[in-house]
Amino acid sequence: MTISDNPPWQSVYDELGIEAPPTDDRTLGSWVEEHGQLLAGNTALQSFDREISYRELDEMSNQLANALVSLGVSKGDVVGLHMPNIPQYPIALVARSKIGCIGSGVSPLLTPGEVVHQIEDAGISTLISLDALANPVLKGLPKVPACLENVIVAGAADCNAPTEVEIPDLAGLNCSSYWSVVDKASIAFKARPADWDDTWMILYTGGTTGAPKGAEISVRNTMYNMCQTSAYAPWQVGKEVLATAFPMFHVAGLGITASALRHGARILLIPDPRDIEFFCRQMTRFPPTRLAAVPSLYQMLLENPLFGDIDFSNLEVAITGAAPLTGADRERIEKAIGANKLSDLFGMTETGPVHVANPHKRSKEGSIGIPVPGADTRIVDLETGTEEMPFGEPGEIVTSGPHVMKGYRNLPDESAR
Repeated sequence: MTISDNPPWQSVYDELGIEAPPTDDRTLGSWVEEHGQLLAGNTALQSFDREISYRELDEMSNQLANALVSLGVSKGDVVGLHMPNIPQYPIALVARSKIGCIGSGVSPLLTPGEVVHQIEDAGISTLISLDALANPVLKGLPKVPACLENVIVAGAADCNAPTEVEIPDLAGLNCSSYWSVVDKASIAFKARPADWDDTWMILYTGGTTGAPKGAEISVRNTMYNMCQTSAYAPWQVGKEVLATAFPMFHVAGLGITASALRHGARILLIPDPRDIEFFCRQMTRFPPTRLAAVPSLYQMLLENPLFGDIDFSNLEVAITGAAPLTGADRERIEKAIGANKLSDLFGMTETGPVHVANPHKRSKEGSIGIPVPGADTRIVDLETGTEEMPFGEPGEIVTSGPHVMKGYRNLPDESAR
């Protein structure tokens, strides 16, 4: 399957100046390393009142990288991230990127049995978990996976000061507190080079078509998809504020968080998406230039009176996805944030995730948009999957390109299919 030289949406590309971006396979760790020098004083993570600068993020990730290496973690090993949106999550994302090991987001919503399945299927050797999750979930594991060697338990406020955390007693495992492993670790660590085809993350699908499958996302899948989506709404490096409650263990939250870090943005960390008042207060204090939420969360925001106090004058784009946004809700949101700012996105865990988007400056109501540049995306017949359907006819959306995963973990037949 090749990208057409003159796709039907080329006129929109021409109108908005959209072009397929060149590949850039620098890792997230190398970007943060650079920002730690050039954007040293800029805030990277806004966690309640705590501002973590890019210099601090670089140094904190270096400390964790050194700590992980001392525990025996090396390139190709898998580190599980079992946390909500707290500072340790992006710190760990950057740290394992610098080492060259693989990450796997473990949802805080999983049962102990489901956690065992993911640890075993992904081959997780080190698990970083929030104390509020580690004890009820890990203590309840039906068995200790043979591949698991280390458990690091973080306190939510560890980046402010060391906190007392309860360490689970798991037979045969090295269990430590986050603070104890990073406290005396060096703040110096040189990000290691990675190949474009190295697995960057193993992310699990929701299992709507059977048991959850681990999608192996490469360095290029992630780094190129950032360029594809930013072709519709370019980032201003070092000047952006991202507000989102998308969880980082999910591909949507991971993708937009990584993109924000790549572009030196301030990220407002929202640990609990149901705490609408806190979300609104943070946006009032730090007016966003980028906003991302699902339609149901937009509805909850609109119903909160604090949402009307937020300054959206510098908001460039408001992303929505995962479900249709109705015309009535769209009107209400645009009345609050301004016209020509909403952008509908469509994608999957397997596709980086975004391969179709509604350009916010050329949005078409009732549509999920057009393919992002560099994504060959078509609608084909359901019977053979080979015949491209004419306009107005239903079919199946298919895509190929640099944004598409390497395959499913341990499932070669599913990958081939």
